[in-house]
Order: sequence, then C-alpha cells, then structure tokens
Amino acid sequence: EAFSGEQNVSGDLSSLEPVFPALYSWYAGNSFGSVVVQNFEAEDISNVRVYFYLEQFMNQKTLCGSASRVKSGKAVEIGLKAIFNPTMLSVAEKTNSKANIIVEYYRLGKRYSIETPVTIPIYNPNAMSWDDDRRAAVFVSANNSCALEFAKYVASAVRNSMSRKRNETLQLAQAVFGALSEYGMRYVVDPSSSYSANVGTTSIDFLQFPHQTLKFKAGDCDDLSILYCSLLESLGIESAFITVPGHIYAAFCLDISEEEGRKIYGDDEAIFHDGRTWIPVEVTMTQDSFAA
Repeated sequence: EAFSGEQNVSGDLSSLEPVFPALYSWYAGNSFGSVVVQNFEAEDISNVRVYFYLEQFMNQKTLCGSASRVKSGKAVEIGLKAIFNPTMLSVAEKTNSKANIIVEYYRLGKRYSIETPVTIPIYNPNAMSWDDDRRAAVFVSANNSCALEFAKYVASAVRNSMSRKRNETLQLAQAVFGALSEYGMRYVVDPSSSYSANVGTTSIDFLQFPHQTLKFKAGDCDDLSILYCSLLESLGIESAFITVPGHIYAAFCLDISEEEGRKIYGDDEAIFHDGRTWIPVEVTMTQDSFAA
C-alpha cells in the first residue's frame, strides 16, 4: 500500500515542450519534457518510478522511467513519456490540460507515492514546429481515405494508356502531378504561417492533412509536398521530403538502381542516394508541366 503525507521527496518539472496531437503515438518512446526527482530525506530511496497521467487523453498512466536508487541529498532526472490515445486528434484548438506526475519509491522498506499536478499545453492536430523537420512525415498517410481514392482513380484512368517502354513509377508520378493540376490545385503562401518563416525554429506552423489540401484545393510548399507524397505512397511509391533553406519539396524513388539511373538521368534530373535513384518534384509548380 502506498503511503502519503509529509514526505521529503519531490518530483517537479524541469522542462516541458508543447504536445502536438499529430505526434501522439511518437511520445510513447520520445520525451516531451523531464522531471527531477529530488531526495531530501536523511536516507536513500530505492526503486524510484516516475509515471505520467493525463486522464483526458490516456487510458492509464505511463511509466516514464525509473532509478534503482537516489541517495540522500541527490536528484535524478527522468524524461516524460506518454501513451496517448487517438482522441488527441479531436482537439479543436490549443488547450492547457491538467495532468499528474506520479513518483513512487521505497524508503526504509515502505512504499510511498507523491503526485504533482502539472499543466500541459496541447495544440490542435494541424500544429507542428519545424525545429525538427522530419516531424512533417507524420502528416503523410498512404491510408488517408481521400488521398487513397484520388490516387487510385488517377492510376486506373491512365493505366491503359501507359507506355511499356517508359518507367511505370515515373508515369504514375507524372499522372498524379498532372491530375493535381487538372483538379485546380494552387500554391498559396500564408504569410503568418509559412515554412520559410518557421523552419529551424520552435514557432508553431499549421500543416494540412492530405484530405484538407484536397478540400481546399490550395496549400503552401509543405502542404502540397505532404499531399503529393501521400498520393504516391497510396500507389506503393516510396517518397521523401527534401528540405533546403526556406523551402521543402518532394521526391520519389524509381524502382531502378543508381547505375541504371545514371545512364538515363544526369545529376541535373535525379538524386542518387544509397544506390537508388530518386526524382525530385517541385509540387508548387502545378501550373507548369511535370518536366518543368
């Protein structure tokens, strides 16, 4: 049984980052802050365990980490982790949610538990910071129903007219690009939330999911790259993001080797990486040709 009452052990936040719903499953193995467990007791404490629980978005408390022993007058820092559930994706706007940090430990053979209430900032599902641009990949989904329907329709429409003499992957990628142009997709820049303004910073950007960009028929460079990669992934074509200062665009992998790719494409038209051939695509140029 856990004992409560006056105790000389504390478990307090030492750092905290915003929580982004789009990354909800990522936090099960990656920390979004840290807790310092300080032992002010005259004796050492042992079997120290730190848990995190946010009732609104979690089914049960998550074990963040543990320490076998914390000596008297010493402290240990443990990263905050959480197994959030998909209900996080229903958050309409930024909210400050009440959570608890729970520290359990043993002192002189008795088990103790302390709880510290904390406030966790949780953003809306479209929010993301660009301090780590790899995070944008969570918005790419091969199973997004709208993207899947769009891509499969395009593939079926062009299948009979595809040339056996040309690379099938290249033709499908070209067809998807052309379909976006025919669909009326437009490149627009939101001056208050652009990739160029936010890249490499902790500023919060608004990224659209594939179905949103299809609905709006518009997006900036990150939105269009997310959509295009999702459409390609729906067709089984491996895709990637390329980031350069102030800009992000897409690339897809041809099912040919680097050696074969170099014979067909020069360094001006293709990227060769780890023995594979990749074709970069500037998706913001939907009003131009695929070749351009």
